[in-house]
Amino acid sequence: MSVVSPHAYEAPDFVEPFLGWRVWLVTEEGDALRLRSVVFNVPWPAGKPMAAECLRRRINLLPWRKQPPHSAPIPECDCGIYGATLDRVSGYLDGRFDAHRVHRVLGRVSLWGDVVECAWGFRASFAYPAQLYVPDRAARSGFAPEEVALGLTDYGVPVELADGVPAERLVDTLAAEFAREAA
Repeated sequence: MSVVSPHAYEAPDFVEPFLGWRVWLVTEEGDALRLRSVVFNVPWPAGKPMAAECLRRRINLLPWRKQPPHSAPIPECDCGIYGATLDRVSGYLDGRFDAHRVHRVLGRVSLWGDVVECAWGFRASFAYPAQLYVPDRAARSGFAPEEVALGLTDYGVPVELADGVPAERLVDTLAAEFAREAA
């Protein structure tokens, strides 16, 4: 996979995307299951990259703290699509109740375009799931984890059912697995 530059006339800085980790909500969108951001109410499209935009102007009601419109991400703002380190995402697997949530999944995310390194990992202008892991737990709305995994195959990336691994142990299990592979 090559890096896509947000400007057609610029050559990409890297040949391969950065990889990070994130947690998504899984929600029902019509008759399909879709990924949705945990922090912002933003759906992730299946089959095409998620493009970042700065949402700070929408949520900051104090006029003196508003920033002028800009492309995302920039170093002076917190905008962009996040890909964190694995140890930073575990708290998002057990988040607050959300009436529209079917499940929460953990996954690797490919990040490209303009990429800014930050304390948690990276923020990028474009992203797409690279691999999804469905924790073994009872899903809401009557969906079994197997149904969630099958529903997410629309994204065209590997979807792995974490058989017998509850959400609270999934991060540790994956960290150990990736450490063994790196050794």
